[in-house]
Parts: sequence; structure tokens; C-alpha cells
Amino acid sequence: MRKMLVMLVVVMLWSICSDVSARGWRRRSRYRSRSVSVGSAPAEYHTANDQRKCELEAAYMNTHGIRAHIWSNIGNYEGWGWGGPGCATCTPRRGMRLTGDAHVGSIRVRSWR
Repeated sequence: MRKMLVMLVVVMLWSICSDVSARGWRRRSRYRSRSVSVGSAPAEYHTANDQRKCELEAAYMNTHGIRAHIWSNIGNYEGWGWGGPGCATCTPRRGMRLTGDAHVGSIRVRSWR
């Protein structure tokens, strides 16, 4: 009886863990953002100013349904969010100047220096 109970618990835990892994429900570090592997950034991205980079990134994220940081960091700090106009994004802890702010569809990307 005890052996069956142990086997049942092991099977249940394995089932839960595999479901958590498959759905991406694992708890993430509080200060680390999830990064997604995407195609390379367009050539314009590397020479653009922060505002244009925010626009390109927001457009790409909206088009492809991505809700994570992509490509390289814009400025010294980058925040993104999704929702209606003026939706919240991450903000820097210390005083920085906002250098880019773009809202495309439901995605908003902001950058600071």
C-alpha cells in the first residue's frame, strides 16, 4: 500500500512538473526579464535613435505577438508593457531621461538614458 502511494505521488509530481515546464509557468527571477529568440534586427535598427528603435521594436512585437524583450537593450534602460494607451512599463530606479516612447497596437516600449 505504501509503495503504491509513493508511486502515485511521484507520478502526480512528474505530471505537474511536465505541465509547468510545457506551459512556461516556472517562476522567474524578480529582476530578470525573459528574452525571446527572434530574427535579427533590421539594418535601420542599428543606426536609428532611441525613439525609432522603440517604434521598430514595438511594431515587431505587436506583429509577431511577442511579449518579451527582443534584440538589444535600447539606451541604458528599456521597459515594455502591453495594454491600452499609456499602459505601464518597467521604469528605472535612479533618475534617467526618457529618450523613446512608442505604442503600437497593444505593445508599448520605452527607453531611458
